[in-house]
Amino acid sequence: MLPDGTLESFDMRFAMAFRSLPLNEPEGTSYPGAPRQKRLSSANVIKAMDYVDESLGQYQGYWKPIEIEGTNRPRVHMPFAIYLDVNDTYQCIETGLTYTIVDVFRNKDGLKTGEIVLEGAGPLNIWDRLIPDHRLVFTHSFPKALAQPYKFDDDTNLEQVDKPWTDHITWLLIRREPGSLGRAPFADPREQKPRHREFIVDDRLDCDYAQQVEGQQFDNILQFDIWAQTNKRASFIAEWFHDFMIKHVWVWKLNGVKDVYYWQQTADALVTRWRNDIVNRTVQWYVQTERLSHTSIRRLREIDVTFDVLTHGEENVAAATIADPSGCVDPTAKISFEIVDGPGEIF
Repeated sequence: MLPDGTLESFDMRFAMAFRSLPLNEPEGTSYPGAPRQKRLSSANVIKAMDYVDESLGQYQGYWKPIEIEGTNRPRVHMPFAIYLDVNDTYQCIETGLTYTIVDVFRNKDGLKTGEIVLEGAGPLNIWDRLIPDHRLVFTHSFPKALAQPYKFDDDTNLEQVDKPWTDHITWLLIRREPGSLGRAPFADPREQKPRHREFIVDDRLDCDYAQQVEGQQFDNILQFDIWAQTNKRASFIAEWFHDFMIKHVWVWKLNGVKDVYYWQQTADALVTRWRNDIVNRTVQWYVQTERLSHTSIRRLREIDVTFDVLTHGEENVAAATIADPSGCVDPTAKISFEIVDGPGEIF
């Protein structure tokens, strides 16, 4: 996650390799030395799909500069945009400015090249990220809101009026089981219940308590249904979506998803239960997630040590008690104590 709370773009991978991770690592007694390289958080299925949705917006607005210096009408190339039409708008994540497409370039065959001219209130900087308003829709389950009411004409024949269509990708969790501890998914041995992961001690916040972290892995199969109006369009979006997923796996793993990879594609289908003109493609991806829980536990404040040696009549003359004056016990500290025998010799 970037400092502004948004996900990294897929092309930031090289830059992220040289960043010190994680950004907000506690500096308490359980974190000596250099920070550990680990995921920045944990993510369940819902959060993972939110990641996919956010990345899809950035991906469709991904651009490369052609001519942007010193102008409020930059010419750019958008290689992954699903829709590129005049008057479509884009919002800049960094500045909040809105840009509008005023020109779309085509080749000699009349096909869009991906090059456009934008017009906005300010210049477009090289690191700015754009989000399109008109884009492919990603949503949970099936787009039931698109269902059209059935009407009958005067001859009692079924009449259905089609409305403007926007391509959709919907997701559905079709399988979820305790995570496999081996390499193969859905295989024994499984992590059947939460297990201890680590203790987090941050003396800067509260030296009286530590955070015990427990976690459990889950193996999930996510089904993505692609909805379009033609076979060619549906097949194109299916391949486009596959490339998108491959490019962004590292982003989602960095932010808490344990693993993502392609599972299978099912048979193509013509769907008529909402509209008579919808073509469907179904692909499934394996997503491994981890559910973490944090529990506050009280730390040791003092230790009393008493030895009673009875073999030769020795007795304990002093119970050793140690407590850190600051209120935080140093886990590396050694407790000093003495045991004295009858003649008064220390051993």
